[in-house]
Amino acid sequence: MSAKKERLWEAYLEEKGKAWLKVESGSMLPMIPVGANILIKRCDFKEIKPSDIVVFKSKGKFIVHRVLRKNRDKLLQAGDNFSLPSLIHKENILGRVVLIKDQKYVIDLEKKKNRILNIVIFAIYVLAHKIPSHKYWLLRINNKLMGLLRESGTKRCQNASSH
Repeated sequence: MSAKKERLWEAYLEEKGKAWLKVESGSMLPMIPVGANILIKRCDFKEIKPSDIVVFKSKGKFIVHRVLRKNRDKLLQAGDNFSLPSLIHKENILGRVVLIKDQKYVIDLEKKKNRILNIVIFAIYVLAHKIPSHKYWLLRINNKLMGLLRESGTKRCQNASSH
């Protein structure tokens, strides 16, 4: 995305409170595939919690990663695809991902069931980082949980198309 488009997108997000963004990297695989569209919602820093997926700006690029930890003015974040965690300052955070839309499914991360599954997925990723000897089995569990999220999202797409 060009710098001009980025500024326009940020202005739109600021004005409307929500904006769609197309994912261009695999850092959040398998949760968010390359090419998926995500709906970002502006939120106050106080509302963000560990397990949330946020969009922030770093070195002129938009990054979509998961919050691992939070303190008064910074977040520790990393991609689900085992990127190295790093700190970001609250001024760089643009918003929180509330919807993931792929060709086959729509996952509403604000629905209670999906929020709970997302928290469990987050906890398993943390365990996989801390217990490398069990990483394979933990990630298999996560893939099954993500399948549940996708199934509920697929049903939503099918229901919408049948009306």
